[in-house]
Amino acid sequence: MKIASLKKHSSQLLVAMAASMGYMTIGLVRGWSSPGLPSMMDLNPELIPSEEVVSWVSAVPPMGAMCGSLAVAPALQRLGRKRSLMLAAPLFVTGWTLIAFATSSAMLIAGRILCGFCAGLVTPSAQVYVSESAHAKTRGILGSLPALFMAGGVLISYVLGTWLSWNHLALASAAFPALLFVALLPLPESPAWLLSHGRVDEAKEALRWLQRTADVAAIELNVMQAKDGSVAPAKPPADPRDRERRLSVLSAHAPHGQPLSAEEEMEQHADEEIAGIARDERRRSIIMKKPTEGDLAFKSFLRRPVLYPFFLCLALLGFQQVSGIDTVIFYTVEIFMATESSINDYLATILIGIVQLVCTMLSLLVIDRAGRRPLLLVSGATTSLAMALVGTYFYLQDRGRAGGLGLLPVGSLLLFMVGFSLGYANIPFLLMGELLPVRQRSVLSSLAGSFNLGTMFLVIKTYPQLRHAMGTDGTFWLYSALCLASCFFVALLLPETKGKTLDEIESYFEGKHQRAKAKRKAKMDAANKAVQTKV
Repeated sequence: MKIASLKKHSSQLLVAMAASMGYMTIGLVRGWSSPGLPSMMDLNPELIPSEEVVSWVSAVPPMGAMCGSLAVAPALQRLGRKRSLMLAAPLFVTGWTLIAFATSSAMLIAGRILCGFCAGLVTPSAQVYVSESAHAKTRGILGSLPALFMAGGVLISYVLGTWLSWNHLALASAAFPALLFVALLPLPESPAWLLSHGRVDEAKEALRWLQRTADVAAIELNVMQAKDGSVAPAKPPADPRDRERRLSVLSAHAPHGQPLSAEEEMEQHADEEIAGIARDERRRSIIMKKPTEGDLAFKSFLRRPVLYPFFLCLALLGFQQVSGIDTVIFYTVEIFMATESSINDYLATILIGIVQLVCTMLSLLVIDRAGRRPLLLVSGATTSLAMALVGTYFYLQDRGRAGGLGLLPVGSLLLFMVGFSLGYANIPFLLMGELLPVRQRSVLSSLAGSFNLGTMFLVIKTYPQLRHAMGTDGTFWLYSALCLASCFFVALLLPETKGKTLDEIESYFEGKHQRAKAKRKAKMDAANKAVQTKV
């Protein structure tokens, strides 16, 4: 993705950055416990009287987020992407306020649950809003911006937590969702959602604002609106010259009165869109982003072209969490305290956050060049090595042989963040938008998001128990083994999606299914023929 090309889509960049502010707030939720809990232990230990309460305070946000991710599905359909995202902002402020003024463990946990619930509202809303607003050529980099902003939120929490007490840190965090609400106010709703609800004029206006003029032309040529407000594909013009005349009229109404140039029309594939929508029902439903009743029937979800990519998404999201990333984020200060490193615990935590932010930024620049599979393989191998080194340090420490190795855990966790940020930090979410079939995507993405958050809850909640049962060294070695397993999974099962359109990806799974059916049928025919020959 060239920077010059991104500048031509500056309006789409604004939408992506504003929506990603929601992910920054999620980063604040994830990062708060690392500096906040040690501060609370010093200033208000009565709020967290036991390690069990500490584990619940750390782990309940993902549990709340799992519920929020499921609850937002009807809101996304009825209220729209933008308003669903805005809905989370005041609830986020309420959650942070509960935490800041907590006078009991129950009030503290309630605030954390509410913040987690809002994170669940934001996760699919922001991702879908960005994906539907972005042009195909900007989808890779803009679709990865939320992960970058989340890393930024974690770093901000680490930095502020170095100087602020736990309650002041919560109050400072409440300012960010308020900023999210204000930033979203002037932005348009998702054009795909507007079109699917019959609001054609508003959809065209949103597309013009997003500098997607060729898509406005595609709507004008191929979608007609009935008197009752419903929309349907228009009949294609019989004469191709008629299409050219109508397109020239539409071009005259482009922003600033500038007609569409031949280069821009070719770049945005307007002709392909127009021909495809008019010719094929599947393409019409994709462009209009409106699933039919049959697409949401239970049996449609049991088809292999739907189940297989869904399984791939679940596996990648699961590997993302069992790598131990949230154990590192939620317990960073505690881990460094346990290592007895010569580096200040809070300084080491800030270094971790900086490395995560920088490496996530670098991954945005190479993701459309290197491809998804190579980055995931490098990410899995690097995180596996890093976790093995951390486990080895704790193994030596328990036996009194870690003298002079105080920098090993710091360097190992920095290496872990480098590897994680290059691949598993953002690619599983990007693939969720690429692999899932478009007509079942809203439902499946909500389920996949809930699975990811549920796995996060289990990893964070079980860390203290695993540490007691297996030792700190065994716990990190377990994470290492799971990271290594992810490499075999990606190498053997995951197809590459770099440079492919969403249609091509969906056709790949459909074609694979049809070939498997044909192969089974051929085997059955051969078997039947053999039986008939014997008879």
